[in-house]
Amino acid sequence: MTVCITFANHKGGVAKTASTVIAAQVLARAGKRVLVIDCDSQGNASEALCPKGSSPIELPSIDICLADPEKTPYCAVQSWCDNVLLIPASISMERPFPTAVTDVEKLPVIYRIPLDAIQRIRAKIESLDGVDVILIDTPPSLGLTTQAALHAADMIVLPCTPAKHAIFGLPDVVSVAATVSDAPHKVLITLADNRTRADALGRKHLLAKFDVIGEVPKFSRISDNIASRRYPMGRVDPEYAAEIEALFMRIYDTATALKKKGR
Repeated sequence: MTVCITFANHKGGVAKTASTVIAAQVLARAGKRVLVIDCDSQGNASEALCPKGSSPIELPSIDICLADPEKTPYCAVQSWCDNVLLIPASISMERPFPTAVTDVEKLPVIYRIPLDAIQRIRAKIESLDGVDVILIDTPPSLGLTTQAALHAADMIVLPCTPAKHAIFGLPDVVSVAATVSDAPHKVLITLADNRTRADALGRKHLLAKFDVIGEVPKFSRISDNIASRRYPMGRVDPEYAAEIEALFMRIYDTATALKKKGR
């Protein structure tokens, strides 16, 4: 049984990519076979996971899969991390192209991908019976790509910092997710520095108003490790590292239980 977890939020800088990368490596170390689908044209997850000595722009892009899901197995490359496959993103995802011409204004209608595009990629992966969990990183947007990623999910994780701006936009993400998917959502509190009054108040609000699955505090070493293509928990205090690893295992276990129950 393959479980699909989508990390989404239309606010940038809330650790969507970091959460995806941490989850991938924690689950891989636990023996799970992981596929990361990078749907963000910025390609940060691709940079963090692509094979050492290579660049995402040298690898097959998710664009190929979106155009023809049958080619999915050829686009899933081995990352530098054991047990983690990667379908990289490309900046070409942002190139709009005309698909039709309107009768009224004779202007091209711009359309990127259908809602079930990533679901079809997921179906191809599942047919190969080689992946335990699919993790999807999304762009900071509620556009078509994010909607397709939400539609494909068994569980949606919404990373959110305690900052007012991030919390303010969270109901919009929840609303869009409910429109395109019946998958339950959980909020993951990220980058919180509870020594500050603002973060402490924001955290309190998130815990009171949303279904929070856990928290990942702000650690510069985690960011450094991800950027250097090392295990994210390396050089992190063992107690904190164990708590974060347990959190991402809990996210996987929750998604698995939800899928078994039919959500």
